Amino acid sequence: PFRLFFHHVVPLMGQIIAGDRAAYTYLPQSVAGFHSADELARYFEEVGLENVGYQRMGLGAVAVHWGTKA
Repeated sequence: PFRLFFHHVVPLMGQIIAGDRAAYTYLPQSVAGFHSADELARYFEEVGLENVGYQRMGLGAVAVHWGTKA
């Protein structure tokens, strides 16, 4: 649900409200370059953290990660 909203609804709202669809298309494109929640959790494990986990929030827009230093 978040991707649909972020990639389609937000730019449309930007066009309607601010008259600038391009400005609201940039953010979803830049976020596409971020690591996924699973990838970031694997990186945590690769550097030696234990008890690694994460919880998605905000319809998947945010993932809060944690780990314990070994």
